[in-house]
Amino acid sequence: MKVKNNKIIGKFNNPNFVHKIMYMLYTVLAVLFMVGMAVASKLYTGKIDLTQNKAFSLSEDSIKFIFSLDKDVEIIVLNTKDRFLANGEYFEQADMVINEYAKYSDKVSVKYVSLDDNPNVKSEYPEDDIREDSIIVKCGEKHRVLSAYDIFNIQHSQMGASIVSSKAEQAMTSAFVYVTSDSEIRVNMITGFDEDGSSGGFVKMLETNNYKVDTLSMLTDNMNDNTVSFIYAPKRDYDDESINKLKNYLVNNENYGRNLIYFINPSQVSLPKIEELVKEWGVKVNDGLVFETDISKRFMNGHMFNTLCEYEETSQYTELIKNKLIPVAMPLSRPLEIVDADKAKTLLKFSKGAGVMPSNAKEDWVPSEQDIKGPIPCMTMSTLGKEGGESKSTLTVVGSVTAVDSKLLSQNSLNNSAYFLNLFNTLTERKDTINIEPKSIGVQELNINPLQAVVIAIMFAIVLPVVVLVTGLVVWLVRRKR
Repeated sequence: MKVKNNKIIGKFNNPNFVHKIMYMLYTVLAVLFMVGMAVASKLYTGKIDLTQNKAFSLSEDSIKFIFSLDKDVEIIVLNTKDRFLANGEYFEQADMVINEYAKYSDKVSVKYVSLDDNPNVKSEYPEDDIREDSIIVKCGEKHRVLSAYDIFNIQHSQMGASIVSSKAEQAMTSAFVYVTSDSEIRVNMITGFDEDGSSGGFVKMLETNNYKVDTLSMLTDNMNDNTVSFIYAPKRDYDDESINKLKNYLVNNENYGRNLIYFINPSQVSLPKIEELVKEWGVKVNDGLVFETDISKRFMNGHMFNTLCEYEETSQYTELIKNKLIPVAMPLSRPLEIVDADKAKTLLKFSKGAGVMPSNAKEDWVPSEQDIKGPIPCMTMSTLGKEGGESKSTLTVVGSVTAVDSKLLSQNSLNNSAYFLNLFNTLTERKDTINIEPKSIGVQELNINPLQAVVIAIMFAIVLPVVVLVTGLVVWLVRRKR
């Protein structure tokens, strides 16, 4: 036995033999590595998302919804893949998100169609604005066309337009919900009294989340049976007939079950008839504009009227907010006051450091201690119904319409979009909607396969150290026996 061992050790004393062994070992390892990478790439075609907010991945809510699909859904990207990706990093992110849906369900298919090669696509969707890079989500006879404005938050400035964040998952999942749903939720936008013209962003948010917004004029139309209506910052006061329409709508022949949301126009000092209706529901709209002395409760440039709200923890609308550390902004707000606590409650409020600048303040006005009146309600909800009855009607008052300005709704550093969408979902008793925050791209994804990453990790964490250890051991034995 000792002779055999001596022969083996003797071979290792031969430098040519050692070199051949090491060459064969490294060759085998290299071949195994390449085979492993090839097999891994065949088994998995995804990418690793290393961004902090998982901008290149689907959220858990979207994944659950996709897993539950029982209908075939087709995603059609109106461009070649290469040209779509060539538009920039946000289009690359959108493309990854689009293909994630097909990864989680065999009910989903993705294809790329060039409008240059297939101009007849436009004629198939005559009512839609079909353009290059549009995305069509289709299920049976229902479809939704998404543009760049639907999948990205775009900011306009003197330098031009630029993408500031992606809402690709939000738009795509919403489109999936829409095309696969057999029902439609309708809400009313009440008009007729010079309402603010900035409602487009808010209406777009509702429509993106599969609400059908019906426009009703209080001057010419009768109220319908939609359970939720909203008044978007009128500049003129209502007449008696319109006030009675609202009252009858809310009481609903004593069947109740109706909901009205009133967004205040802060530029108006007083609308007596509307404010009297609100007061009957236990809320008073006071004079002036709210300012904030606590700098941590301001946003953007830190101006004292760029105010942030605090959540009322007892509110059911707060319980469903995923991240309560993200605030709701409500700049240029009128101060609200609860005058009947049995009817009304606070949903959002300004801090203890909030105060009120009177409407008749002079240009050189500066706040004083007596102006500090916080905490001040900035969003309230009143409830009315038969005593002991299950069906109730609600009147929600929002201190300023700027809370649903399109710029604030698109900010992923604010909860405005999530909060007001949750309000509508709750009031309509809706269960089939998913709220997903916009995502900014901070760090690009690592463009390798997950299994490739595992193989690389094994190579560097296990195989390479073992090879080095074995090599060192062999060299040590050879030199020891010399």
